[in-house]
Amino acid sequence: MTLDSFQQTSSKPPHPYAREVTPLQRLEQMFEKMPPAPPVAFKLVPLLNMPDVHVNTIMDVIKYDPNLTTRLLRICNSAYLAPTQAVRSVEQAIMRLGFKKTAELAIIVSMGVVYTKAEVLVSFDIYHLWTHSVAAAVAAKHLGSLYKQEPPLDSDLLFTIGLLHDVGKMVFNSLPAVYAEKYHQLMQGGQISASGAEKEVFGFEHAEVGGLLMQRWNMPQEIVVAVRHHSAPEWETSGPYACFAQLASLCANRLTSSDQATVEYAATHSFAMKRLGFSKDDLVSTMEHLVQEEATIESFMLAAFL
Repeated sequence: MTLDSFQQTSSKPPHPYAREVTPLQRLEQMFEKMPPAPPVAFKLVPLLNMPDVHVNTIMDVIKYDPNLTTRLLRICNSAYLAPTQAVRSVEQAIMRLGFKKTAELAIIVSMGVVYTKAEVLVSFDIYHLWTHSVAAAVAAKHLGSLYKQEPPLDSDLLFTIGLLHDVGKMVFNSLPAVYAEKYHQLMQGGQISASGAEKEVFGFEHAEVGGLLMQRWNMPQEIVVAVRHHSAPEWETSGPYACFAQLASLCANRLTSSDQATVEYAATHSFAMKRLGFSKDDLVSTMEHLVQEEATIESFMLAAFL
């Protein structure tokens, strides 16, 4: 759905917190306050989906961004990787990590910088949001390794979908703090879902906003659709990607909740489970993988936020 089609089909009245600003106008205001799309991430995402991409192509994209290169080398020389010799160049990083792993790190870092530069007015916890997004990326890729249906799916695309699935929440941060206050009041009452509170306060659900942002950023259609429908993947008809995004997000919550509670909650996502052919054991396996990778996720976070 484009902004033009949204304008033509939306019949919502002016939002009570918007002071006569229409939902479409508010959406445009949020997008205007967003930082520009990260050019390196935009170049790397399609490259990762090419089966015959050359390592030099990846290297050339990364090495001409000095800020990204600095942050990437910081990860490579971190205590987590504990190199026996200092990594001093993108070429050495690729030799150590492999070009696809290096490209994934570059996407994480470049998108993380966008999160840190976003104009924060609503005061959602950006660090927590980005930690969840990185964990979801790791979870989506692991779930992809468990996927048995045909045709097989590209694990790098799943990784990117997991990383970007909640980007709509970042857009909400550009609104005045009064919106956050009302949102938190509704959530504390316990009588409304997060999606319901978003629609009540912001006029949109974050998946809808995220899908529109991905469209504005000219992301591949699989990413646009997955981000747009991850909250309700039964509405996605073009593929299984929204189901992966939903289950990856669910598993990512393991870092702040218990195994049992998360696995039992998966029963409410039976459509995604059945669509992908996953069992509860697959979710447990993915959550255990996230726990094992927690130090990795933390090192990625530090590179983006320091």
